[in-house]
Amino acid sequence: MKKILFSLLLLTFVLSTTNSQTKEDSIQLVQTGLDYLEGWYTADTARMNRALHPELIKRRVIAEQGNILVELTKPMMIEKTALHKIVPVKDQNIKIIILDIYGINASIRAETNGFVDYLHMVKTDGHWSIINALWDKRN
Repeated sequence: MKKILFSLLLLTFVLSTTNSQTKEDSIQLVQTGLDYLEGWYTADTARMNRALHPELIKRRVIAEQGNILVELTKPMMIEKTALHKIVPVKDQNIKIIILDIYGINASIRAETNGFVDYLHMVKTDGHWSIINALWDKRN
């Protein structure tokens, strides 16, 4: 009986620690968000590439145009980043908020003067990357 109880307690501890947010995860999540936002604003394709999962889908519904759905993939985002006009740091106003993390999944809110993104991130091979993004322009 004691062995079973000890095993259950140990299993509970292992499960609770494997699904919790660590300081390192928080740092990496924020850095991934910064690579995405600052990569965009500085036309830095290497940073954008590092932030995005190979299977990224980025979506925006444009309500004022009849709810048109616009979707972008990682290659499309890299191409757009390369062509983007560099924005001075004073005009970016970057803010990253970790909304939730569970195991290898996380949700982030990434804000700038120009837009707000809700980012779903996944941790693979020890690296966090953006796999889904839902965004809209700021008014």
